Amino acid sequence: ILHICGNGSFPKPLSEKEEHDYLVRSADGDIEARNILVEHNLRLVAHIIKKYYGNQSEQDDLVSIGTIGLIKAINTYDLSKKIKLSSYASRCIENEVLMHFRNAKKSAQDISLNETMEIRKDELMPDTWSPMLRMIDGAKQFTYAELLQLSLAQSDNNACDILFQRFGGPEKVTDFIHQLGFNGIHIKWTERQMGADPKRSADNCCTPCDMARLFEWLVSNKDRSDNLRFVWQTMASCETGGERIASIIPQGSTFVHKTGTGFPSDDQCQDRNDAGVVVMPDGTCRPIAVFVPQSRNDAEVASIGQRYLEPNRY
Repeated sequence: ILHICGNGSFPKPLSEKEEHDYLVRSADGDIEARNILVEHNLRLVAHIIKKYYGNQSEQDDLVSIGTIGLIKAINTYDLSKKIKLSSYASRCIENEVLMHFRNAKKSAQDISLNETMEIRKDELMPDTWSPMLRMIDGAKQFTYAELLQLSLAQSDNNACDILFQRFGGPEKVTDFIHQLGFNGIHIKWTERQMGADPKRSADNCCTPCDMARLFEWLVSNKDRSDNLRFVWQTMASCETGGERIASIIPQGSTFVHKTGTGFPSDDQCQDRNDAGVVVMPDGTCRPIAVFVPQSRNDAEVASIGQRYLEPNRY
């Protein structure tokens, strides 16, 4: 375990050229280059965690946790982006430390939707669907509530990745979903990772049955906490997929839902999905999940949804 006892504890910072050369080698899978980058940036970890620890034991734990964030930063650093490694790594280190404190809480219900975090525009994907890009000049504070609204109601890919990062990544989110009993839902990649290789999107998958069951679970549990109620209310105001199932629900109904759209193929077909709960005028809830691979338009989703919602189907 690294103890922070002064400047002598850390190797000297790398020159700009050295750092670039090691980043190129690390991106090519050179573990030795990655380890050198980690060692020469430990001073950054020490600087960031100073404001969080209260004793030596806690300091040691946070150094280890911050170093995990540093490693993640090096592993995901994109040389094509004109961002300094130190700037990108600082955010990753702090995120890892904050995630540690969140995980130490008794339950997810202890997380406040009013908690804020600073988001820098130069750390976001510029070439993806992301309404939040228009909301930021240099940097901006966002609450969890705002990020959830962007992700759930507007399908903002950057907001989705930020939430993944704050809560342990796709693997931890998948583990949590499986603990709820929905083993047909699998999330392996972030939006950024899928953007780098669209073929990866096939690994992020679920069965329509388990997605419908997940919405059934939300119907039964939405009043258990303020956070779940917020999720329900946010998806009730979903702004995407207006020409899909939302266009054919019975008059007087409410559609609580989330849409998904895949990468376009060479012939401009896309996977188009829509899943949620139709709250009928009499208050009954009908879960529905329509997944159409290689769809040409939203009307195909609407047509399938309409057949399911016909009165004689129930």
